[in-house]
Amino acid sequence: MARQFCLDAGRKTSLHVHFSAEEQIYVLEGILSVWLDDRWKDLPAGALAVAPARVPHALGNRTNQTVRFLVSGEPAGFERFFPDLETTARRFSYGGPEFLAELANVYTRYDSKLLGPPPPG
Repeated sequence: MARQFCLDAGRKTSLHVHFSAEEQIYVLEGILSVWLDDRWKDLPAGALAVAPARVPHALGNRTNQTVRFLVSGEPAGFERFFPDLETTARRFSYGGPEFLAELANVYTRYDSKLLGPPPPG
């Protein structure tokens, strides 16, 4: 099941990897930047990106407009990752130490790992 997300201007996810899950990202509105293959790629509305398992990636909004996108993943069970991310984002101040610690726990539960801050750019 796909989950809709919004990223405000200037926000980026941490660089991360899913060891056993593939992630699909479909842009609904705005321009979403996706870090894949060691570079940022700007995706307009209607574009799709796939982050294969074991490939480090990050998502970002490098514009001054909010971007909306859908994210899904496989295999089955990985879809629970996205509501867990949302819960963490609502419970803790974005980017703070408690947020990052809980985020790392969420990633671990889904055979994933935070690798560090988002790549520059």
